[in-house]
Amino acid sequence: MGSVGNRVDIPEDVDVIAAFPSVAERLRSKGFNVVDLSLPLERVEGVLKELLEKHTVAVVLSGDPLFFGYGEKLKKAFPHAVVVPQVSYMQLAFAKMGRSWQNASFCSLHARPMESILKPLSDAGDYLFVFTDKSNTPRAIASFLLEAEVEVEAFWIFERLGLSGEKVSRLSLEDASKIDFGYPNCVVVEKRRHEVTDVFNDERYLSRRGLLTKSFVRGFLRTFFPGGGIFWDLGAGCGAVSITFSLNYELVFAVEKDKGALSLIKDNRRKFGRWNVKIVAERAEDVVSELPPPNGVFIGVGRKGFKDLFEVSLKRLKPFGVVAATFVTKQGIKEALEVSEKFGAKLFRLSFADYSEGLPEVKRPVWVLVCQKSI
Repeated sequence: MGSVGNRVDIPEDVDVIAAFPSVAERLRSKGFNVVDLSLPLERVEGVLKELLEKHTVAVVLSGDPLFFGYGEKLKKAFPHAVVVPQVSYMQLAFAKMGRSWQNASFCSLHARPMESILKPLSDAGDYLFVFTDKSNTPRAIASFLLEAEVEVEAFWIFERLGLSGEKVSRLSLEDASKIDFGYPNCVVVEKRRHEVTDVFNDERYLSRRGLLTKSFVRGFLRTFFPGGGIFWDLGAGCGAVSITFSLNYELVFAVEKDKGALSLIKDNRRKFGRWNVKIVAERAEDVVSELPPPNGVFIGVGRKGFKDLFEVSLKRLKPFGVVAATFVTKQGIKEALEVSEKFGAKLFRLSFADYSEGLPEVKRPVWVLVCQKSI
């Protein structure tokens, strides 16, 4: 059963109510006899089994029990349990805001890394609802977003929804990062609209000669990458590859040592609103052993020591991940052939004709190396 807001429905044949502390407090204030369910969750099932030997039990949870709640686990443990839905925290929060939520997404930070908030913040939609916990608090979230240089329109905090001391605040990240909020709580991030959304529009990228991997190459490359958790863009240039692949990966590490290029990546990340691109201002050779293991890797054009970099990347790659690279010089193509023979990678010659000016202009061919790790 769920509980939030001003209404709690208890079936008439129930003689014992079990609830976690935040909900139990409210039930006791209404005169109910409540048995506390305490953490860890592994103990809950045993407590309920003991109660069910002598009583008819209602388990009251906060919010809708089947929306980031404990309801599914209880239903599996007790198949005959009846689930009674209630208003979810997300629904109640948007009602308090007076905003429509059909264009909202949601994520949970319960025992999850803070970085997992970045991709849903980058994707389409006007709002992101966030389930917090005692470690990933509104204050901690605001501080993290400030450090990551994420720009938002507003940061909404909902303290103790449906309980005494309920409070709703609309703040800036700066203000929220200085305040401790009442628990339980949740957050809605009101997103700032992206200036550009089409990641394949080369004309919208800030760049300089030699730094932009063209859209037709990015599109071709993308067909080989299934998506996943972590992507490395080694030698990120102006960030076009990082931004394009941020659509399919939770977190992209854009590794670049050139100061001018780093500035372009930062500006393009802001322009496209792809906050899940994390900029690493280092040489690729110096960080490939330290970055989180990737699901996908792209190595840019003309990098010295490419073979060593490819081998380390392949070694650290997760099973069924993909490493790819592009080449245009004779020396680069020679190295690509050597790597292809050693590791069984596929090598493609990609040509492109541009009809935009009337007569086709054939662009310089690009060689693409692709290797998937089987185990």
